[in-house]
Amino acid sequence: IIGQTADPAQIENYLQPLEVQNYRDKTYTDWFDLLTRDAAPLSQYDLSVSGKTAKTNYYLSGSLTSQNGVVIGDDFKRSTLRANFSNQINEWLNIGLNASFSHRDYSGQAVEFRERATFASPLSTVYADKKNNILNMWPHDDQVTINPLNTLNAKDEEIQDNLFSIFTVDIQLPKLKFLKYHFDYSNGLQFYKHNEFWGTDT
Repeated sequence: IIGQTADPAQIENYLQPLEVQNYRDKTYTDWFDLLTRDAAPLSQYDLSVSGKTAKTNYYLSGSLTSQNGVVIGDDFKRSTLRANFSNQINEWLNIGLNASFSHRDYSGQAVEFRERATFASPLSTVYADKKNNILNMWPHDDQVTINPLNTLNAKDEEIQDNLFSIFTVDIQLPKLKFLKYHFDYSNGLQFYKHNEFWGTDT
C-alpha cells in the first residue's frame, strides 16, 4: 500500500489464512515446477509392408505418434494409415489407388501457465484433498486467484480426421504405343469435432 513500509516482523499480517499456515509450516509451492515438465517427450511407432505380384504392386503403412508438451496438459496424439495399390488389369489397362487417413487428437486443456500462475502465491495450498487428487479452487483463500491446475478439470475433446484418395487409370492400346491416356480423380474429406465443458471446478 502506498505510504506504508513493509515490516518483515509482521509478515503474517499481509498473508491470507492458508498462506499463514504454510508460512509457519515452511511449506512452499514451486508453480513453475508444478505446471511444467522437464522435457517434451515424443513417441513414434511406424510399420510398413510392401510387395508385388506379377500384376499388382502394393504398399501399406501405419504410424502412431504421441507427444506431451512442456506445459502440463498440452498433449497431442496422431495416428495415420496409408495404402497404395496398382494393378495391371490387362496389357493395355492399369488402375491404381492411393489413399491416406489421419486421426489427430488435441483433446485436453493445458494448465493456465501465464496469468493464474503469475499471481499464484508460493504459499498456496494446491490440493483440498491430495490423496484423492482434489484441487483447491482458491489456493490462498483470496477468492481472486484461481488454481492454475483447475483447467485440467475441464472436459475438452478436440478431434480432427482427414481422408484423402487418388484414383488413377492408365490406358495404352497395343497398336497405338505412341498414345497414352492418363486419368486422375481425387477427393478429400475432413471431419472436425470440438466439445468443451467448463464446470464450477475449473
